[in-house]
Amino acid sequence: MGIVGLALKGYAQSQGAIDRYHETLTRFWVCMVYHTLEQTSGVDNVDELVERFPMLLEKGLPFRHWSRNSFDSAEARKSWVPPDLTPLP
Repeated sequence: MGIVGLALKGYAQSQGAIDRYHETLTRFWVCMVYHTLEQTSGVDNVDELVERFPMLLEKGLPFRHWSRNSFDSAEARKSWVPPDLTPLP
């Protein structure tokens, strides 16, 4: 678990919502933001990033890579589960 995951998990725990933390989802979004940042230069803020990559606003984006059963599993919430449909970029 990286620093983002630790921070989000700690926040969820402090709010009494540890059951809402999802490790695979967290790593997916970190990976997607990193990937999009690698594809461009001169992005100064998240608004510019989303303008260039509107797919980042798609709630269903993870399901291009995971089946719903795999992504919604207890294991995926607790730890990293690799994509079972399409590899991440």
